[in-house]
Amino acid sequence: MKKELSFFFKLSFSIIIIFILFYKIGFGSILQTFEKINFVYIFLSIIVTIFPFLLGALNIKILTDSVVKIQFLKILRYSLLSWTIGLFVSGKIGEFSIIYFLKKEGISIGQGSAISIIDKLISALTLSLLTILCFFVFLTTIETIKLVIALGALFMIFVFFVITNIGRKFIKKYILRKYARKFAGFSKTFFYFIKHKKRILVLNFILTLSKWILNAVGIAILFLAFDTTTKFYYILLITAATIIVGLAPFTISGLGLRESLAIFLYSLINIEPTIVAGVYIMYNIINYLFAAIIFSTTNIKRVGRTFPNMVS
Repeated sequence: MKKELSFFFKLSFSIIIIFILFYKIGFGSILQTFEKINFVYIFLSIIVTIFPFLLGALNIKILTDSVVKIQFLKILRYSLLSWTIGLFVSGKIGEFSIIYFLKKEGISIGQGSAISIIDKLISALTLSLLTILCFFVFLTTIETIKLVIALGALFMIFVFFVITNIGRKFIKKYILRKYARKFAGFSKTFFYFIKHKKRILVLNFILTLSKWILNAVGIAILFLAFDTTTKFYYILLITAATIIVGLAPFTISGLGLRESLAIFLYSLINIEPTIVAGVYIMYNIINYLFAAIIFSTTNIKRVGRTFPNMVS
């Protein structure tokens, strides 16, 4: 019951933000932007959207191969399922459900957690670097320094709890508690990659950066659908910043906050809010269309119930 209430309040908060945002822009004005939309570009954007999923699955594949060999198509399916769950959960926490799927392939919870954390750390690193560049491009020096310090502090806190003995002991004692034994093998697997698989981590970094670039290409094509163009590096940097914002824990996958930040940043380069709103409406439609297809072909409800309780 508490989980359902939490989801309801977060969804309500996201909807309220979007409603206020679109109300200020003007619902009629936003609808007018769809009158001249070019659906050829929408189709192209949908095709391009497939490739980041493939790269994300490949990242997991090259990490899991050091533990257990799993077919790529299985990894792709698991990645899509965990992404879909993450789309309906705050802070992308649902994407950690891939640990549940890896467990089915003989990878322990501890090993799967290490693999998932490493992949997320590299994602956070690439996004943080792009977002810092976004700050330098769009904000004043003082604003940039403040935000870089805040972003750096959050990243270092996360690293502290994952890498240091003190941080891991704190998590075991106060968060995992009696379930800590279920995560046996986490430290061994995590530091095995850090010490002996540096090339794999570099490859993961390159693939992750490529994934964000392709994600931005999909959004750039959506702008073309609304007969609007801008420099690609603007789109790449803004996309990274909106994904970072999407990690906020008090909305559903950043819904509302992501659109608000995008509209603000694009307004700084003179792109009409109505166009940005249209682009992100289509972006969300495409994402949730993919999610609906995955949802309809998988018993994802059972996964959603099982994943939080799999360590019990």
